[in-house]
Amino acid sequence: MSWKYTGPVMLLSGIGLGSGQASATDPVPDSLQNVEVEGYMIDTVERALPEQRQVGAEFLDPQYDPNISFTADSQVAVTFISEGAGYRNTLGYFSYDAGAFDGLTFGDIDLNGSGSISARELEGISGINEVGIVFGNASGSGGFAGSGGTLNTGDTWVIGDGSFSLTDDSWTMEGGTVFEQDTQLGFFVAANAWTGDEIKGWDNNQEVNTYWSLDFLNPENAASATLDDVSDVSRHVAMLNVEGENQILMGFEDLLRPYGDNDFNDAVFLVRTNPEDGFDTSNLPTVSPAPSPGLGLIGTSFLVGAGFLATTRTRRRK
Repeated sequence: MSWKYTGPVMLLSGIGLGSGQASATDPVPDSLQNVEVEGYMIDTVERALPEQRQVGAEFLDPQYDPNISFTADSQVAVTFISEGAGYRNTLGYFSYDAGAFDGLTFGDIDLNGSGSISARELEGISGINEVGIVFGNASGSGGFAGSGGTLNTGDTWVIGDGSFSLTDDSWTMEGGTVFEQDTQLGFFVAANAWTGDEIKGWDNNQEVNTYWSLDFLNPENAASATLDDVSDVSRHVAMLNVEGENQILMGFEDLLRPYGDNDFNDAVFLVRTNPEDGFDTSNLPTVSPAPSPGLGLIGTSFLVGAGFLATTRTRRRK
């Protein structure tokens, strides 16, 4: 099999290429659309995932699962919100069946013993349906010096090269991949993998640290780690259900933990499904949308859970 990257829509599983196929030099899909992201959503991100502040313990609680479980056959759109990193990270996704990782250890998947699981290694697991790229360079045009990105807030891609239409209070999607009910969708960041014309570890055999929304797959784990027995510092994604919005905020930490600032805002995205309620939110922390300007502290965004509320109150007193 050839592993040459032919654009953001390539699937390692060989299921197929979308009509918006880009060349290897394109950091984003040809079918990218820009949609409005309202100010309250930006404020919600800034309050929930502030720059250079360690993420709240609520996000790290193992009872929460930062992966999407589909309750209906669904299409998925990913919207770029912001970047808090100097790396030129690659954002990808993987879909899998329930039970795909049962009975496996980290070492069973890390075939070359590098201590980091690559997209190639994951694709070989039975029960993995697709492994693909969303943004070859998931960096913003106004991001940190050296990130060299072209993404703007609101840039949106429907996985599988569909189209996205947004109205005042709803959205629709046409075309693209349809993920089946009861399957799951995760995301990953390959740290500093975009070279300017290819993706390390995707187009070539270079090793990069890849951070997955499934804690079990992350490099902080021992070879003996299992799905239910992971390192305390193996989480790299804060995934939040935005209350009443049918939208999920997703923030990545792109450095090996516990090093770095652990603020989980190195790459922040908004995820929507079609139908709008096509995913289960019962196992995600919920964040209330930030208030409109002028509402003061009354409407300040918060997470449901005493831990985050206590953190928020402490910060207000400073």
